[in-house]
Amino acid sequence: MVQSKHQQKRSASHIKFLITSIYFIILVLLVTSYVLKPGLSLGAMFLLSNFFLLSLMLALYIRSEAKRRQVLAQEIIRLKAREKSIIESEQRFVLTTSGSGNGLWDFDIPGQYFWYSDRFRQLLGYEDEDDFPNTLESWSGALHPEDRNPTLKAFNSHLEKGTPYDVSYRLRTKQGEWKWFIARGESLRNDFGKAYRAAGSIADITEQKRAEEALQESEERFALTTAGSGAGLWDFDIPREYLWYSDRFRQLLGYVNEEDFPSDLQSWGDILHPDDLEPATTAFKT
Repeated sequence: MVQSKHQQKRSASHIKFLITSIYFIILVLLVTSYVLKPGLSLGAMFLLSNFFLLSLMLALYIRSEAKRRQVLAQEIIRLKAREKSIIESEQRFVLTTSGSGNGLWDFDIPGQYFWYSDRFRQLLGYEDEDDFPNTLESWSGALHPEDRNPTLKAFNSHLEKGTPYDVSYRLRTKQGEWKWFIARGESLRNDFGKAYRAAGSIADITEQKRAEEALQESEERFALTTAGSGAGLWDFDIPREYLWYSDRFRQLLGYVNEEDFPSDLQSWGDILHPDDLEPATTAFKT
């Protein structure tokens, strides 16, 4: 790793001390040489000592620069490896989220910054951030009037109390159409239990809702038709051997509920007239 400023200052101080110490050692040696061999002038000794000092400083600088370059090269290699890992992670994230078909959202609570994935916008008919900005209002403003208050209440309850966030609501698309979505989310909390980040997904369940509504309408029509006809109805699930009787069926026989007349084949067989038991059961089985 790259040295800290404190380490760099301490290293530079050591180098200065070393150079100063060697400089004085050289001067002492040269003075001693002059005393023993007075052939050199003081000027020549000074020049010679400075030459040795500059040579030493240059050698130390080259060594220090080589070490710095080595450390820098190692740091560059580490950063490139980390960058590659991040890119690969982002690619896996994009592939996973695009394959799931779900739209993702992420909320930085302290910064009040909302992020939506490209798939989130596509589900609502938008293309980019210009169409659908990364703000809370982009989402909350698209909520159906009937769903807005309960949805925001559930979202705030999750952030404040940690209650599970698993809701269904309608959002208005760019084309003005209302679509049903199921939304789920989780949050990260600090040591005090306060949420500082939340993220989750939405999935389009419009077709599922339409099928449920169509089934409910069909059941209501069926109930109205059978109640008006005065006929008692039954339904037999053969693999489970489960027999269902309508309320009108029981009423025709003077019974009130399933406790009086259980939903099984035996209940019907027990009330058959003895003369009709065999032909009726034979006809039922065939």
